[in-house]
Amino acid sequence: MSYLKLIEDKVQYLAESLSTVLNVEITVTDKNLLRIAGTGDFYNRINENSPENSLFDTVIKTGEPKYDIFKKENNICISCSNFGNCKEEGNMVYPIRVEGEIVGVVGFATFDKGQAKIMYNKKDEYIDMLKHFSNSIEKEILGIKMINRLNIGNAEINVVINSINRGIIILNSENKIMHINSKAVKILKINF
Repeated sequence: MSYLKLIEDKVQYLAESLSTVLNVEITVTDKNLLRIAGTGDFYNRINENSPENSLFDTVIKTGEPKYDIFKKENNICISCSNFGNCKEEGNMVYPIRVEGEIVGVVGFATFDKGQAKIMYNKKDEYIDMLKHFSNSIEKEILGIKMINRLNIGNAEINVVINSINRGIIILNSENKIMHINSKAVKILKINF
């Protein structure tokens, strides 16, 4: 399971909020092209795969953002498996990178020529929002990874403490028991 899938509700909420402000459709896919979140037409395609050889696929493979996709005559669009059915007028896609690994992408798309023109004219602002959205997702994932590492570390410490042949009780600064090993439980005849 991807880390993006673990935070899909939060990503969906952010996508909907940002979509309303920018008047574009937003989608987030994981590195396997599975759509995690989406607005507008993309919302109906959550948990479906994005097209192969698409703009999303290209950004995942290269790790390079793509900002100027406003013409369907470009090589990326022509090679996309959805080329004949695509109704998008403009796209901007940014990678989501965690600890050097591409875990997915976030994309802004418009299905309207007028909005595509606005997005193109305000390209720098939209690019900045893409980066911020991607960074927000990256920070969420890093938080989860850090908690997982701490939990693993705690589990390893517990194994060591429980293997000691003496009773051990660890208290916090408020004198509350944070850990008690099995030997201490046996010595004190505590029944949980």
